[in-house]
Amino acid sequence: MGTTWEIVDAPADMKQISCGANMQLWGVSSDGKTWIIQNPTRSNPQGTGFVAIQQAENDDCNVAAGQTGEVWKVTKSGSIFRRQGIVSLNLSGDSWSEVDGNLKQVSVGNWDTWGVTKFHEVVRRSGVSR
Repeated sequence: MGTTWEIVDAPADMKQISCGANMQLWGVSSDGKTWIIQNPTRSNPQGTGFVAIQQAENDDCNVAAGQTGEVWKVTKSGSIFRRQGIVSLNLSGDSWSEVDGNLKQVSVGNWDTWGVTKFHEVVRRSGVSR
């Protein structure tokens, strides 16, 4: 369990993080940008540092990384996106693909993606896999 919390240098004020497969660490900063730690290893989990994911708008509020390599995000307006092109040699993927629906929070499981709607309903999308 460890004995203390270690401060990790981040390039911005982070408001939310999520740990996924292959030591992926994704986060959303207070200015709505999505970030990933590049090249993490067991001996150096901070890798070569955080890199901002290029996107048209920076209005994200939640990102979720799952143990299957899936990464999803939700914007402040409730739009839902799934990251495409994530492979072992490209853990940050290539692009975002919009998914139908509207959420305020998302979480990725092994076979399902879960969310919370603006009406505080818990919803599930099954059959999600690589």
